[in-house]
Amino acid sequence: MTDTVIGFTTADGVLMATDMSAVRSILKFKDNQEKLINIDSDKIMGMSGVAADVENFSEYIARNIDFYKHRTGTRQTTHAVANFTRNALATALRRAPYQVNCLIAGVDPTETVAEDEKKGEISTQPTLYFIDYLGASQKVEKGVHGYAAYFCFATLDRYWRPNLTLDEAKEVMRNAFLHFKTFLIALPKFQVNTSLLPNFRC
Repeated sequence: MTDTVIGFTTADGVLMATDMSAVRSILKFKDNQEKLINIDSDKIMGMSGVAADVENFSEYIARNIDFYKHRTGTRQTTHAVANFTRNALATALRRAPYQVNCLIAGVDPTETVAEDEKKGEISTQPTLYFIDYLGASQKVEKGVHGYAAYFCFATLDRYWRPNLTLDEAKEVMRNAFLHFKTFLIALPKFQVNTSLLPNFRC
């Protein structure tokens, strides 16, 4: 797929980017297509695939997650959202399959309890899930969808490490852009989501 979705975890968040091209075969329709969908205030989903399926499936997931929050008064974790998305893809696989791949990222609050205290401090846990059109889901620390994966995974394996700082995360993303934009065509513009990185500025 010519679509590109790239994401990786950092010390306190997740950095994700997608291209903004709407392409079919040899035609490019526009270069301002948004492929990053805000599921919640602390969860995002990067999509790649057939434009109609991306639009329909992303709306289906986002609206169902929002409906669950209003019906129960609770918010789902990133793990729960990934499982719901995977189940939706697997269910549709034998009926009317969606030709979409996605990365789901979130920052979930976790409570650390000290031995001598009943209540501990609330911290955040960044998580990233890799889901393909066949309904396979895996929790990962870095992931890429599309042809760019042939180039990006080598870059991420070289430069990514656990607990990246903000400046280091920016540099890793720049290196990834540099490598696959050198070899791939028709990817002039990218959208980078920094909402899951506190105090982050591109």
